[in-house]
Amino acid sequence: MIEKRRFIFLGLVALATSSCWPFGFRPVSPDPRLVVDRQEHNFGTIPPTENVETVFTVSNTGGKTLEITKVQTSCGCTAGMMDSQSILPGKSSRLRVAYDPRGKNGQQHKVLTLFTNDPLNPQKALSIWANIVATPLPVEQPATPAPVNTGTATGAVKN
Repeated sequence: MIEKRRFIFLGLVALATSSCWPFGFRPVSPDPRLVVDRQEHNFGTIPPTENVETVFTVSNTGGKTLEITKVQTSCGCTAGMMDSQSILPGKSSRLRVAYDPRGKNGQQHKVLTLFTNDPLNPQKALSIWANIVATPLPVEQPATPAPVNTGTATGAVKN
């Protein structure tokens, strides 16, 4: 009987220590840890009238809540918005990035900087790229003059 209780007790201790994190998540650190799915995004060639968007996935692989305190952009033509600025351990959030190319031409590079409470990554820079190419305007064809009627007038002219 004592052996059975000891076995149950050890089993409960093992279960409690192995399931501290849901779904088998094991933090890489007791602190928050910022991980982004990629460092940059290239929109390719776009016209100067086409606003474009992309999404970065921001994850926390640490043991404490990751706080995104600010998203700063290098230009007013770029905007970044987090779905959630507090990311629990083992969870992710989306960073939605919008770029407005109006007034731009040629190869463009913009930077978004995430400010976090991750002691190893207090700031993380992400890049977006685009090649802005204006669509040429159609060449106007010269207007064909309307035919001129050179016939005789049928009405009387009064002075």
